[in-house]
Amino acid sequence: MIGDGRNTNVWLDHWSPVIPLCKLIHVSYNQNKRVEDFIDKDVSYNQNKRVEEFIDKDTCSWNVLKLEQLLKPLNIARTLKINLSRFATKYKLIWPFTKDMRYTFNSGYWAATHLYHDGDEIIRPEDSLDIKRNIWRLNILPKIKHFLWRVVSGALPTYTKLCTSIINIYPTCHRCCVEDETINHVLFLFPHSTAVWRCSGILPSHVFQYESNRLLVFWILWVVWKSRNEYLFDKRNVHSIEDVRCAIDANMEWHRNDIHTTLVPRRHPVKLYKWDPPPRDLVKCNFDYSSSSRNSQAGIFLGAGCVQVKKMQTSLEEEALAFLLAANVVRDWRRVWFEGDNQELCTIINQVKDHVDLGNLLCDIRYWMELLPESSLDYVNRKRNQAADALAKQALQQSSYTVFFHIPHVWLINFLYYPFTI
Repeated sequence: MIGDGRNTNVWLDHWSPVIPLCKLIHVSYNQNKRVEDFIDKDVSYNQNKRVEEFIDKDTCSWNVLKLEQLLKPLNIARTLKINLSRFATKYKLIWPFTKDMRYTFNSGYWAATHLYHDGDEIIRPEDSLDIKRNIWRLNILPKIKHFLWRVVSGALPTYTKLCTSIINIYPTCHRCCVEDETINHVLFLFPHSTAVWRCSGILPSHVFQYESNRLLVFWILWVVWKSRNEYLFDKRNVHSIEDVRCAIDANMEWHRNDIHTTLVPRRHPVKLYKWDPPPRDLVKCNFDYSSSSRNSQAGIFLGAGCVQVKKMQTSLEEEALAFLLAANVVRDWRRVWFEGDNQELCTIINQVKDHVDLGNLLCDIRYWMELLPESSLDYVNRKRNQAADALAKQALQQSSYTVFFHIPHVWLINFLYYPFTI
């Protein structure tokens, strides 16, 4: 985090929000030039240049003209995404591979195995984050999800995998005694496995035609792995047709039970969500943020009004900006009860945590919270924050940047007098 940029070197420090970490390159840099030629011929290059020279201190924003003189367009776009703070002075070293910016062993291992540093050849692990996320979303038994996750991660205890764990065994498949036992060999290439897939009659063009066929593929993988274990530990050789029949029966039973569960109507208790008024000596302020993909503006609820601001990168940044502007509006009061519908943001602020997406926004938020020592921030669900959400969406449709309502409009009356919130 750059703070005020006074102690951050433009060319030598890793301050640009990009992964893997890299240093910025001058706009006139040519890969075929020598470094000494580059420095001598371009007088605008200054090795000791500081980031604060790119910041307009009057408006607390980036000076785009100075950025265009020295940086390449890609680096300019990344720089403009950094939120600046009026109150953050010192720079802070962070670990950008975790949300709370603290180093962990898992994140260090991920960085070492997924990123390339200085041209070193690093072998990526056998996994894909997108595939893993889709596995956990499958409508199938949890044990099948865990099995598929181990397949994608290369974590099934095959003989080749056990050899990498310094276990003194031969990697050769004990059933065919020809090929090494890899995950691909067990599930697809072994003669018994190929026979199971052939007997199932599943063609690539028919796999995703029906939901039941889509899940049957995973059941077959599970049964093939179980058949391998039965042979090794129970000395039982199962016929391929028996494995296919077992997979089909298990898939149909799961599909029938799942359909029956979805058809049975569930009775949900009727909940009455209403706004809780604050005590007499407190002022209550509900805030929310709304954005639209059609434009780059967004709406903020500020007490009894809304404001247009630039669109942020993440929803967490948007909610943090909404709270920051709300705190600015009510700064004349000392006892304020804030309510928002982003639980993650409320936890970060109340427990004084850090977050890699918020950065300097947290510095400004904590500055204003110190000026409001008797204030509090609580989380409420979306139902109890509907009026704030409606006001935030109203900002997307208005022509002026700031609107305050002294008398509620017709579209706001339903939220004000219906027992939700104000």
